[in-house]
Amino acid sequence: MALAVAPSHGEAELGAVRSCLESNAPRLSLVQRLVVQARDSLGRVSESRAKLYWRRLPDGNERLLVRMEAPDDLAGVALLVTGRAAERPSVHLYLPELDETRRVFSPEDVRPVLGGDVPIEEMRSLVNLTDHATLRLLDESDLDGHRVWVVEARPEAVSSYERIVALVDQRYCLPLRLEFFGIEDRPLRRMRVDPEQVTRAAESWMPRRLVVEDLHEGSKLTVEVVSLEVDVPLAPSLLTVKALRQ
Repeated sequence: MALAVAPSHGEAELGAVRSCLESNAPRLSLVQRLVVQARDSLGRVSESRAKLYWRRLPDGNERLLVRMEAPDDLAGVALLVTGRAAERPSVHLYLPELDETRRVFSPEDVRPVLGGDVPIEEMRSLVNLTDHATLRLLDESDLDGHRVWVVEARPEAVSSYERIVALVDQRYCLPLRLEFFGIEDRPLRRMRVDPEQVTRAAESWMPRRLVVEDLHEGSKLTVEVVSLEVDVPLAPSLLTVKALRQ
């Protein structure tokens, strides 16, 4: 069932929600090693492993590097996304089999290579819903014993989605559930965080296990965060096009 939309609340209440989300978001960097189990609509299961690096630069730019570690046919494939809020990002893809770095211009160019098994855009929304989006507070509710805000986010930057509706835990300041809507305003994907698998890292509450369901295809991704570092120093040279070959 899709999350219902209620009348928006006042600016003061919205400001409190935004402040809560921003206070929990990593300030400098995030490093995660992920194990992703994918189950398609026929019940077939596959597994992939990846390491994600994210860094915020002093000039306002952000850099995201995804380096695949498994399966063998994807090991070494690397994706680098750089850019500012509300701008089309610069995206480069490294293919070790060809020893070649390509500039890519749409998510459709990336998904066949990564196999669609790492939900990059969805996880970025989870970690910092306020980035690159206009927020609206719709309601307050309860979710499995957790008091939550119901928040709508409309992406300002290039996105696969028209809007996102999130249930934000008022203690953790972290979304526990998100629904991602397309052009026809129907939910395309649903992400659920296991509230029993949320841990403190630096100044942030971070998820250690989450599930992403494709509501159109009937497939499901289960993501386990097996290692996590927040706001640790990352050399600027690590997140560059040149470094993709390393």
